[in-house]
Amino acid sequence: VNYARTMYSGHQSNSLLLINKETMTKMTAPEYYNSHSFAQRIVPYKNGYMLASEGDAYDRAFTLSVMENLNSIRDYNIFDFWIEEGAFAAYDMYRVNENFAHMGDIAVSDETHAAFLGTSAESLSAEALEETEKLYIQIFNPQKDLTRPDAYHTVGQRSGIAGIDGKDHVTNYGVKWLTSGNYIVENPQMVTDSQGRFIILFEKNTKNYDYKGVYYMIIDKTGEVIQEPKRLCSVARLNPCETPIVINDTVYWTANKYLSSKDYMYVYSFQIPMQ
Repeated sequence: VNYARTMYSGHQSNSLLLINKETMTKMTAPEYYNSHSFAQRIVPYKNGYMLASEGDAYDRAFTLSVMENLNSIRDYNIFDFWIEEGAFAAYDMYRVNENFAHMGDIAVSDETHAAFLGTSAESLSAEALEETEKLYIQIFNPQKDLTRPDAYHTVGQRSGIAGIDGKDHVTNYGVKWLTSGNYIVENPQMVTDSQGRFIILFEKNTKNYDYKGVYYMIIDKTGEVIQEPKRLCSVARLNPCETPIVINDTVYWTANKYLSSKDYMYVYSFQIPMQ
């Protein structure tokens, strides 16, 4: 279980719990910590887990951690966030808390192909202040050093200024942008199908927040777009706190309905095209 918590100081961080489901007893986990962390994901990988966290202070990035067994963990900053120089020194939490990005999901196709999905402003500069967050994906080999470009199956990089003080020159690798920024993408989700392809769901809004519904895309494990964004339903919503599940190449998730007058939850599903 990888989750966010409020600290006694009033700030946020993450916590990791490993529970033996047969005995319901707590197991020892490698040390794993991200300060000011608002969103987490965790998926099984090999004999351990892969974890993602969104931290707006330390490390001020989407971090990807690979725990191939229960004894060791490797941590990487795979996607950084811009911050105005001096914002943290001034303890301006309004500016520190703005990442210009939102967590999506992580998914595993096979041992050498996994993916991180998120939304972000494209620029690592003050231009991010005026940019609409775009959907992007990074497909990588978890067995490699994720600070190097040769670890990524997708091609593309972004460079600029990041770090808690807004002074670090950084480069992110394997960044493939999936939308144009002409509309607003929210609550992106990702699962894999029986062919190892990445199935992406997201909510679409116009820039004046006219809701357009839930859309999906299909990306193969090399990063090729198999299915461009296509609407599934104009009134369905996505649950930002849960990853959908796949059973027999049908995707299922629970959420409410757009502009519903009732506090109902619905089970949504769609059959993945097998083209």
